Amino acid sequence: MSNEGNRSDEKNKKIIFRAEHGDEKTLDNKKAESRQIEKNLIKDSHQTGRKNKKKKKKRRRGRGIIAVLLIGLFLLLSAAGVFVAYLYGTYNYFLESDELLKNTVSNSYEVGDEEKLVEYLKHPALREGDTIKVTSHLNVDVEEKLGGFLSMGLINFDCSSGSLTLSGGTVIMANGRDEKITMDGVSIDNVNLYIEAPFVDLKWNTAPASDKISVRTLNGSNHLNQLSIPAVGAKMKLPMTLQNISSSNQKDIQVKLMSPSFLFVDGDSVTVSLEAGESKAYEFDVIAIEGGRVNAYAIGLDSNGNEVVNGKSDYLDIVGGGFYSGDPHTHTVESFTPRYNEASVEKNVQFASQKGHSFIFSVENDDYGKKLDQSEVDAITGSPGTFLQLSALEVGGKKSDLRHLLAFNYEGEIPNSRYYVDPFGSRLVSDSLYEIVFNEVNPGEAFVYVPHPFGLGVPMDSAIKNVTSLNYVQGIEILESSTYSDWNEYDVGRIIWDSLNTGNRNGRAVGLDGRFNKVFGIGASNNLDSEHAGSRYTKGYLDYLSEDNIYGMLRDTGNMFISNGPELRFTLGNIPMGGDLRVNPGEEINAEIYVHSENPITEIKLMRYEINGKVEKQIPFMDLEEYFEGQNVYSFHTVI
Repeated sequence: MSNEGNRSDEKNKKIIFRAEHGDEKTLDNKKAESRQIEKNLIKDSHQTGRKNKKKKKKRRRGRGIIAVLLIGLFLLLSAAGVFVAYLYGTYNYFLESDELLKNTVSNSYEVGDEEKLVEYLKHPALREGDTIKVTSHLNVDVEEKLGGFLSMGLINFDCSSGSLTLSGGTVIMANGRDEKITMDGVSIDNVNLYIEAPFVDLKWNTAPASDKISVRTLNGSNHLNQLSIPAVGAKMKLPMTLQNISSSNQKDIQVKLMSPSFLFVDGDSVTVSLEAGESKAYEFDVIAIEGGRVNAYAIGLDSNGNEVVNGKSDYLDIVGGGFYSGDPHTHTVESFTPRYNEASVEKNVQFASQKGHSFIFSVENDDYGKKLDQSEVDAITGSPGTFLQLSALEVGGKKSDLRHLLAFNYEGEIPNSRYYVDPFGSRLVSDSLYEIVFNEVNPGEAFVYVPHPFGLGVPMDSAIKNVTSLNYVQGIEILESSTYSDWNEYDVGRIIWDSLNTGNRNGRAVGLDGRFNKVFGIGASNNLDSEHAGSRYTKGYLDYLSEDNIYGMLRDTGNMFISNGPELRFTLGNIPMGGDLRVNPGEEINAEIYVHSENPITEIKLMRYEINGKVEKQIPFMDLEEYFEGQNVYSFHTVI
């Protein structure tokens, strides 16, 4: 209050001073003003006191509100603590060990019908590590039976006597224990699947190719490499049986492990001792480095360089980018002659799959090949989603005299025989080619290969004339097993292919951004019986196995090779097979070549032809010509 009084006195003095020096007021007026000022000062003093009291009340009210909030927060935290403790003791989805779960005995349940399975999956007594033995082929619709959502502990599914398919919805499985879990025999169809199992050794070799599968730890880190899901980058066990093929005991033999598709974690060699004729099963830790249907070989040599131990793993289907092989030209008995020995699409799928391939095209002469449902293909191969059977058309050979053509990704009418005949009896079909490639349904997406360009008994010059006169050809069949009478005629087929690519490429056809400036080559069986399906094959790079990617490889990229056994891949100046490499005179090019074969390799050549605008046989330049024996894997780097 004294501060307020001092400030009032100062104010009064200033007012009186101004009145004495500048105002025309009387003394009485000055006294009256002074009394009024004093009254105002007293009034201000009272008002100030009331304001201070109000401020104190507000402070007390604020402290009360804060106290209430603190009490409420404390109660919430206490409830949360009780809830967390409940979760910790019930589910153990945290990283620390839980004594209760350590002492829990895993249970096993046998289920043979879908309703009982749904009951088990929803039951709170089902815990991680339990086993459900499926005794029949069951399909559970998560959307219909479980309301679109299922959350459960990660459990074992024993499908040795049946199978299980989960379809639709979202499924979450979690496990906090250190143990082994198997899901072999389980497949999913359009399911969002999340597996949270940081310490589990998960075996799921039948995992489908799906981007809807997410395997992660509790904190969201991806641990795909630590699980057995067959995808690029996954760490897994590779079973292989090694056999002593000699007649004597072999001790401390260094065995070389070979595969372009796996990285051997503990090194690519192992020392073994085997008695004469003995076989022994091994498991090797590997990391998948490419997708496809892949396997590995093993070769062991004695001190004299003789092969005494060998082995070959079964094929594994790895999801992701890699080299996938197939037979693009297979027939059945429907192709008009009894020579096909009752060949069928089903048998062709079976034998091609057993040879390690991932797809076939079924064709018939002057007709489309029969197309199986994917479920039928899966039943034949026993590995869902890992093999595709596609249908194509072979024009000619049954209803007409047309020059044979393989029409891929084409669904239009079969071209008829309205074209002129050249001197040796094959009909030229340029109009038919245009009709296929530029059809009204998918113009530019359909494409044509010329099969067996060198027929039996046809002179080479006539064969070259016949094939090179055709426009809109995407490729030719260089290697096949039924038409060529001997290996020399296959070599002529290769010469025809080389001639097409060294001739006047820009003048062969127009349109589609110069797509026909290159002619690709394929290998196929053109099988006489089902046993030969896949005996000649085409293998190329796909981001993953699908019909569109197979069409893209054959039509657009050409990143592929053909073979009847050995595998050969190469890049020139980092450009893959089928690509364009432009170099200047005198420029050096890096060549990377990789060959992989079950049988020893004896020779590798890198041949270069001059693109001179002429369709003729050329003597190639030998940029690389290597001869050797006894090697099954050959990796070579050179500068040319």
